[in-house]
Amino acid sequence: MMVLVQSLALGLCVFVIGYFLIPIGRHWIAGMLGKAPLSNGTESSTDMIQVTLVAVALDDTISLFLDEAVAWLTKKKKKFEVVVVGNENSNLGDGFAVSKAINSSRGECILLMNSNGGISIESLELLTPHLEQMKTKSGYGIAIGSRAHKLYTTQSLISTLQLWAVHTFCDHHLYDIQSGCVLMTKSTAQKLFSNLHLVGDSFMAEIIFKANKYGWPVVELAVPFADQLPRSPIDILDAIRDILTMRLCFALGIWS
Repeated sequence: MMVLVQSLALGLCVFVIGYFLIPIGRHWIAGMLGKAPLSNGTESSTDMIQVTLVAVALDDTISLFLDEAVAWLTKKKKKFEVVVVGNENSNLGDGFAVSKAINSSRGECILLMNSNGGISIESLELLTPHLEQMKTKSGYGIAIGSRAHKLYTTQSLISTLQLWAVHTFCDHHLYDIQSGCVLMTKSTAQKLFSNLHLVGDSFMAEIIFKANKYGWPVVELAVPFADQLPRSPIDILDAIRDILTMRLCFALGIWS
């Protein structure tokens, strides 16, 4: 009986250690695959915005979002480029795919959005003036479209736990960084994504953590959002794991 208990305890320890090593392994594999070269500064346009669309699923929602985004941006007479990214090729996660798109961006502002249609492209009008007002003289800053004003009353206990993890371990002033609606300047994005460690779906946790580390302003703004399919408990637990692993790696000097 004692041997069985010891075997189970050892197996559990191995599982927990392996589970928390997953983000580190993904970062190592991403480093082996390499990064996209930074775009040439002469290609940039001061009035262009890049909309980086993270493909949540390969279905009709992508074309619906693209039609809406292109129509609205054209109506507003904005100069733009739209880049659709996903993790199908590397299976490393959205962070790896997004970093590739950002490193080759020509726009001076970058809007990260999910293709699930939860938040409209029109939220750009809410985020832009706040970003312009609070960014540093060197052009660094992040504006996040947030659902936190409703999530606490509509989501499950485990989703609330994720919001708590973000608030506790990433930024004491923020709660919702996984809304799929984030606006930042190109200089901010390229600096933060150039050495991304959390290449999985929780990459925004590291982006916000490093922005605070550099002393750059980050603002969370309430935006309208439609009902979305709830995330699975496994996905949420993975996000919490990634946040805890990130903080430990930075604290121990494993990541910098």
